[in-house]
Amino acid sequence: MNNFYKGGRELAYLKGLPHYAVQQKTTAIRQHLQMRLQALWLAETFLFINPVTLFPKLWKSKVILLIGIALLHMFSLSAQTPRKDSGADALTTIKPLRVGDNIPESLWHYSFPIINHPDGLENLELNDLRGKKLIILDFWATWCKSCIDGFPNLEMLKKSYPDELEILLVNSKQTKDTKQRIDNFLSKNKEQHNYHLTIPYVLEDTIFQALFEHRSIPHVVWLDGDLQYLGASYGHDVNKKNIDLFLSHQITGFAQKDEFSKNQYIKAGVDPVPHSLSKFKEGSRSQGLKAESNHDSVRYTITNKPLSYLFEKAFQINNLPKSLWVFNPDDRLDEFIKMIKRPALPQDYYCFTASVPAVDSLASLTQILAGTLKDVFKVTARVQDKVTEVLVIEPTAALNSFKTEGGLPQSRLSEDNPPLYVQNVHISGLGSYLSTLFRMPVMVSSTQMDLSVDLTLPHDIYSMTDLQLVGYITSIGFKVQKESRKLKFVEFKSL
Repeated sequence: MNNFYKGGRELAYLKGLPHYAVQQKTTAIRQHLQMRLQALWLAETFLFINPVTLFPKLWKSKVILLIGIALLHMFSLSAQTPRKDSGADALTTIKPLRVGDNIPESLWHYSFPIINHPDGLENLELNDLRGKKLIILDFWATWCKSCIDGFPNLEMLKKSYPDELEILLVNSKQTKDTKQRIDNFLSKNKEQHNYHLTIPYVLEDTIFQALFEHRSIPHVVWLDGDLQYLGASYGHDVNKKNIDLFLSHQITGFAQKDEFSKNQYIKAGVDPVPHSLSKFKEGSRSQGLKAESNHDSVRYTITNKPLSYLFEKAFQINNLPKSLWVFNPDDRLDEFIKMIKRPALPQDYYCFTASVPAVDSLASLTQILAGTLKDVFKVTARVQDKVTEVLVIEPTAALNSFKTEGGLPQSRLSEDNPPLYVQNVHISGLGSYLSTLFRMPVMVSSTQMDLSVDLTLPHDIYSMTDLQLVGYITSIGFKVQKESRKLKFVEFKSL
């Protein structure tokens, strides 16, 4: 995810005042001005004071107050009076929807500007979206890289489900994007990557933002054909597996994204269990190791982090890349290797909590976490520093046969969203990704080649043996050789 505070990983932002709050503020100011005017009138009427002669400045302020009230009244009318046919009379009563709610019928005929529509439409009504089996609203901004990276995936899914699926990109007013900024952004991508966005988008939205509250983007809203709110997800959950699941069985398989839960984090000191390990906690943000002291004890929490993160903390795997995470070929750890080495999705994340004595608390935590992981996964890990056999892979000129045709740089690597492929990815990045798939240690040689490639990956790449992987990467243009080197690596063993 990305933060609406630029520079953070999750784009959290403070929402602007809603319409009803602006209206209340305007009313308060108008009442204040009217009270001052009434005080002047009382002085003139009951005290028989002539403000013009005795209090010229006061009389002048009366005139200013009259003008101010008139202008304020005109302003509030222009800001609050919608077109009669717009459906906007319901905008002042918009409430955030919960899963299972329908978008109110009073908003179905609200007309909003639409840009980049394939049929050239300039305005759209919510009612126009009805009839599709599935509607996806993807909130985005020009400065949200992970949002932009998801566009090609959305376009591919739209082509795969032309009659069942409708997709709208929603750029909310809070993003501060303007049409000029978006036009410049799209022109830059067309010039640099030969990429042209084909999905329609809404600009300066306030309606969808009010209906589907969120604090971070990417934020994806799922609706059915009756405009019922099915839930919100992260961008990577918009995949073929989840779409097929809903179209076939009307079931949502994605993890609900809930940023307004009262328990955003696993709170320290509330769990009576000394330590516990659990799967993904819906409604909680991802958070690394956090400590909270309480007299003579310390409560540690890890919330919604990949399994690899927990092993790094438990076995003190510091700054060692996954290409140097080594597994014995005789150990039957195929499923575990998939969990710990492939790109993790939130539903594969874990939470851990432990209360330990304040003395040497971090050492105690490490011991408890390591013991828990051993018990659950029947695996242990140890950092080694010795001479061992290592595979060295090096890009060659043969990779030029996969030279990119352009497009946004992207990697589609989830088995839930086939086909797997990389597009416009530099060969150094491709080599780094492939090196993590082996059981034995792998190092990638540096190269002077400046080449980006498009490549469709085997569907079973995560199940390949080291020998099969060597055959595959050799066939696409990598040179592979085995060497003996002294290095640090992590050795995993089954128990």
